Amino acid sequence: MKLQLTRGHSAQTVYGNSFKEGPRYSNWRPQGSGDCLLLFTLHGAGQVGNLQEQQRVGPGEVVLFEQNAEQVYFTDPGAGHWEFLWCHYLPRQAWTYGANWPVAVQGVRHLLLPGGVARNGVRSALEDMIRWVRQPDALAVEFALNALEKALLWIGRENAAGQGSEIDPRIRAVMERMAREVERPFDIATTAREAGMSASRFSHLFREQAGRPPRDYAEEQKMRHAAQLLRLTNQSVQEVAAACGFENAFYFSSRFRRWAKTSPRAFRNKSARTGS
Repeated sequence: MKLQLTRGHSAQTVYGNSFKEGPRYSNWRPQGSGDCLLLFTLHGAGQVGNLQEQQRVGPGEVVLFEQNAEQVYFTDPGAGHWEFLWCHYLPRQAWTYGANWPVAVQGVRHLLLPGGVARNGVRSALEDMIRWVRQPDALAVEFALNALEKALLWIGRENAAGQGSEIDPRIRAVMERMAREVERPFDIATTAREAGMSASRFSHLFREQAGRPPRDYAEEQKMRHAAQLLRLTNQSVQEVAAACGFENAFYFSSRFRRWAKTSPRAFRNKSARTGS
C-alpha cells in the first residue's frame, strides 16, 4: 500500500476528533508530530507502527505514538474500514501515562482494553475531550485536558490490572459491578448467571482469583460505602442501610459492627471527633 506522506504540524496542547475511514486511508509522518498521538479503535481495524513494521489493531485497542516517534497508520486492508477516536496532545509536566504500556514497535505503545466498563470509560472521556476542543469557552483547553486525563487513567488502570494478575474478565466485571452497584442485594445465583457461569463454577473461580468468596467481597464493598456515607453525610443508619442494599437496618448494623468493630453510630461519632 502506498502511504500518504502527511506534513508535520505544530505541536498541539490538545486536539482530537473521530474518524470513519475507508480502505484508502493512510498517514505517514517520518518525524512524528512533536506531540503525543492517541488512537482508540471503535470498529473495523487499522495498521499502526513505523515504515518497517506495523501491527493490526481492532475494537477496544489503544495506541500511543510517543513524541517525535515516526507515525504510520492506515486502514487494515482485510477490514476495509476503520472507525476510531484520536487525540494529539502535549502531556502535562506530571503526566507519565503510557510509560509502562506494552511496546508495539519502537516509539509506539499498544494496549487491548477488556470489554465493558473500561472501554466505555475511555470512549466517554475521549468524546468529552472532542466536544471541549470545539468549544469557544476560555477554559475549553483545561476541560479537554481533564477529559483526556480521565481516559488515560482508565487505560492506565487496565494496564496495571493486567500486569498485576490474570483475572478472568468475567470475574473482573463482577468485581467492578459489586463496587459500583452497592445498593443491589447480593444473590449468588443472579450474579453467576450475569457472569455466564453456573453458581458452583462462579463461586470456585471467584474465590480462586479474588482470594475470598463472592459474598464476602460484595459485603466488603457495601461496608466501605457505608463507612463513607456515615463519615460524610447526615443520612440516618436506616438510610445508609438502604443505600447499601440492606432492607433491615438492624441486620446492617450487626454486619457493620462485625466489619468495623464498632456500631454505625459510634463509627460516625468517632469520625466527627477526629475529622477522619
